[in-house]
Amino acid sequence: MKVSICCETYNHEKYVQTALKSFLEQECDFDYEIIVNDDCSTDRTIEKIKEIQQTDPSGKIKIESSKKNEGMYVNFTNALNRCTGEYIAFCEGDDYWIDKHKLQKQVNYMDAHPECSMTFHDVFIFDEKNNKTTEYKFDKTIPLNFDSVAGKAYGHLSSIMVRNFFRKLEAGWEKKYKPTHAPLHYLSLMHGEIHHIDGIMSVYRHSGDGVWSRLTDEERYKWNIKSCKEHLNQYDSRFYKGFMTTIINNEYALSFCYLEKKNIFLFLKYQYLAIANTIKIKGWRQGLNQLKHTFKKLK
Repeated sequence: MKVSICCETYNHEKYVQTALKSFLEQECDFDYEIIVNDDCSTDRTIEKIKEIQQTDPSGKIKIESSKKNEGMYVNFTNALNRCTGEYIAFCEGDDYWIDKHKLQKQVNYMDAHPECSMTFHDVFIFDEKNNKTTEYKFDKTIPLNFDSVAGKAYGHLSSIMVRNFFRKLEAGWEKKYKPTHAPLHYLSLMHGEIHHIDGIMSVYRHSGDGVWSRLTDEERYKWNIKSCKEHLNQYDSRFYKGFMTTIINNEYALSFCYLEKKNIFLFLKYQYLAIANTIKIKGWRQGLNQLKHTFKKLK
């Protein structure tokens, strides 16, 4: 099998048929499978998937559904472990592809670039609440290396294709790395290079109802700090500086959240952590520069 399409669903009854049709419309000169893992949806997602499955004589669509809600991480991992292809392309059940040659383009590129372990492309972002579509285009001046990628996810999941290096990982890799969107980037860098390719080939639906969308800035900064601290112990040491930089940036931003709330103690606490970590990673001069920047913001 050349390509596995990894699709996780949960309560996507309104969208999943659009996603599946966009997969089946792919025009390519190789075999591919569509691996669907549903996380015990409470709506009619499974029925909608089976309706499309019945119209597909090729038998590409392979469905599994959890008996209980396992959560995003477990559902994602379960889907990954079912993928048999040389390459894996990703798209959640509420997003979809708009280029019939997307798979062929990414496979051609990765076949021609054996050093590349991940490719991603630009996407349209559809804001459902405001019925507005915008373009997300990657800034090509950003180097896709250990320092810049740590703590970030530059490629949207619907745009990503990776080599199936998961088959080579040691037993229990899922618990160690907890793969989701951003960790795909980290694991890919540990197995090769990440390359951006031109073209907008998918649509990401932004409903505003997701977990991340409902978080306050304070909660997002805390989550980023917590996840990066966990990743420090999970991933290659080459990511250390990048994860620490992300931690510093979020500590600094979090301090001003507390200043707005007039919580001086927590403002000073996170200022101290940000500056101390800056000195640790980048030296005294950078730490002093950050302190000067704080004084400027306070004026």
